[in-house]
Amino acid sequence: MGRVIEDLRLKRRKIILLLLSLLLFCLARAADVIQVDNIRPGMKGFGLTVFSGHKIERFEVEVLDVMHKIAPKCDLILCRLSGANLEKTGVIAGMSGSPIYLEVGATHASPLLAGAVAYAWGFSKEPIAGVTPINEMLEIWQEKRPGTNSGIGLEKNRSTAFSPLPIPVALSGFTPGLADLIEPIMSKYGLVPIAASGRARETDSAGLDSLLIPGAAIGVGLIDGDVRMSGIGTLTYRQGQKILAFGHPMLQAGSVKMPLVGGVIHSILPSLSVSFKFFSPTIPIGTLTQDRLTGIAGTIGPVPEMTPVEVAINSRCTEDTYHFRVAKHPTLLPILIPVGLSDIIFSTEGKLEDMTLSSQMGITLDDTENITVHHVYTGEGLASRLFHNTSDELNALFEKRFPTPKLTRVVFKLKYVPGRKKLRIISARPDRLVAKPGDTITVAMVLEDYAGKKTDRIIKTVLPKTTPAGRLTLVISPWDSLQQREALRAPGVASPNTMKGLKKLLENTGRENELVVAGFIPKPGITMRDKELPAPPPSLRSTIMASGSTEPVLATNESPLFEQSFYFDAVISGTYELRLEVHR
Repeated sequence: MGRVIEDLRLKRRKIILLLLSLLLFCLARAADVIQVDNIRPGMKGFGLTVFSGHKIERFEVEVLDVMHKIAPKCDLILCRLSGANLEKTGVIAGMSGSPIYLEVGATHASPLLAGAVAYAWGFSKEPIAGVTPINEMLEIWQEKRPGTNSGIGLEKNRSTAFSPLPIPVALSGFTPGLADLIEPIMSKYGLVPIAASGRARETDSAGLDSLLIPGAAIGVGLIDGDVRMSGIGTLTYRQGQKILAFGHPMLQAGSVKMPLVGGVIHSILPSLSVSFKFFSPTIPIGTLTQDRLTGIAGTIGPVPEMTPVEVAINSRCTEDTYHFRVAKHPTLLPILIPVGLSDIIFSTEGKLEDMTLSSQMGITLDDTENITVHHVYTGEGLASRLFHNTSDELNALFEKRFPTPKLTRVVFKLKYVPGRKKLRIISARPDRLVAKPGDTITVAMVLEDYAGKKTDRIIKTVLPKTTPAGRLTLVISPWDSLQQREALRAPGVASPNTMKGLKKLLENTGRENELVVAGFIPKPGITMRDKELPAPPPSLRSTIMASGSTEPVLATNESPLFEQSFYFDAVISGTYELRLEVHR
């Protein structure tokens, strides 16, 4: 009985503490913020942001009007900004989240917080800003705001239309080649990549904490380590260790766990399109927890884990290993890992050299499952092809076809050799057209290299002793071309619904230097998603086709018999199909 009474006391104490916390929260809101219904055209005030270093500076504000219901339960305060050279620069990318305070006269001795600079218009002749009301941002802490999706849900291309301010993203080692590759992708989400130093000098967490007040630079760490990439905005409101910033989404990613960083502003670059802040990020100083329609929220303090990536490069000019970490988010990982990888490549290797690149990507899932993907590239655009293939292959892991795995680690091994290593099959001729099971088939091939030089190559393959009598098709093809043929022959194989099937599909991707001789017989088979039953007995095939299985069952016109691989030191192209007759 005593235990029950004690439990009731503890519960009552928790309820009282919760009510007290809510009361203090409401009193704090009532004391220092102004509700949007009380805002009128002509009201004046000021905003705070950083234009240089850590120094928070004031700019002037005049309310033009309030736009109601621009989105469900969302209003927007239109303001004209002035001072701090804003008449020349316009509203600056990096000002997102700059707190706006309004003077309300004798009723309040001090200015009241109205909201955060968040929106602007492309090519505007005046610094007109859209301000997100603070009461809408405060609701993020209660997780009431729209934008609850867990993936990136907002494309924010900047145009002459009303749109969120772009977010400057500082990237170390940002070269013109890398810019050409990643800018189209980043611009989809309102991110403007800019060059930056690796990290600001300040490394003391306690010192950074004291700087994080309304108007200070604050951002989101995307990549850290030998490559660094962070988006920057402005801190709007802080209550204890909790912060609100930006006034619009980073990526509208919903509930997240990503590093928060501070920032040092180096300068402002004026532009006719959109001016932006040059900055360098600090060390991580907390955790971003919410990325919503009306802003971002997080806590100062513990920093979340990131996914480690290792890149080993071996070339004429580089033999080194690089390490970086990326924010753990299923939609961001397939973008950020290739960005970090490409940053290293463009910082170490020549862009226009004739080279051949052999790449190996090792993926570890849930600390136990390992997937290895091989590619060989030659000629122009090596980094671009590696970037897009890596992104596509990582995306396949997070397409929601089955439970999303935990990406534990990614390791790349890259080897560059001089010259274009490329061979094309000109002809392929077997030494016989009639064979028996167990026979060795010799195929004479003529290959042509990049310079037009022709060479002869002999390959030999042994027919299995189980080869049935009748027609046999020999497909001589690069591995990647054979996989495309297989996707047409047995579509289910290319759409796995298990991690085991996806692993097999990914490991069969690429291998551009591998020539395969594959044998097919004209006997129908069936596939059930990523599983294939080649040449089953007619009775079994009929039973399975008529079984009404929940798995999609598809028929194939031919069945695989064998595969044999031959490796070259060059990328192979060209496909030949040979018809043999097998007699038993």
